[in-house]
Amino acid sequence: MSLDREQRIAYAFAGTVALPSPFPASGQVRLIWYPSETGKTTQIFLKVFHSIGPRLRIARLVKLEDVRAIRYRGPLPPAQSRDPKPKQKAKNEEQATAQEQGEWSQLTSEELQAIVTQQISALTADSGDIILLTNAILYVGETAPVLMQVDVGMTAGESAEYYPPMPRGARGRFCEGDERGGDRGEFCEHHDR
Repeated sequence: MSLDREQRIAYAFAGTVALPSPFPASGQVRLIWYPSETGKTTQIFLKVFHSIGPRLRIARLVKLEDVRAIRYRGPLPPAQSRDPKPKQKAKNEEQATAQEQGEWSQLTSEELQAIVTQQISALTADSGDIILLTNAILYVGETAPVLMQVDVGMTAGESAEYYPPMPRGARGRFCEGDERGGDRGEFCEHHDR
């Protein structure tokens, strides 16, 4: 039995988490690639940006192989070139902006990997960072590793009082001061021993 495209897409979405979330939240997706430490393979990541008002932007970085499906609005990217002509680049951006309000389209991981391979080979660069889609949602497996970065605009007073939440099991924490030493705000490791 073979699955048609709609069945493959439905199967790809099963057991996934939308980044950003909840639907219809979406954001710009960038394609990032660079050689591995050994230089024998290429590390490929997708980074999705989600702006939540003018003061807060969240970026999530995931490996391409962890993306099970993608939902997007607008055109698929044409193969990039090293030096796009300014007029053509502006025309492509205008078309993308006009199509962003259209219907949602979906890609399976196999379709996405084919597009990414085409993009990277067209640039012939060992590493890079380009816009892949301007309005998209990544769907990754629930346990896929994600590097989340948060940019927050705040006052100096607010930033002096804020410490990000630490994941469970993280070595160390910010001390509030105790009998072992550690001034307020000093990073120490003795609490997790």
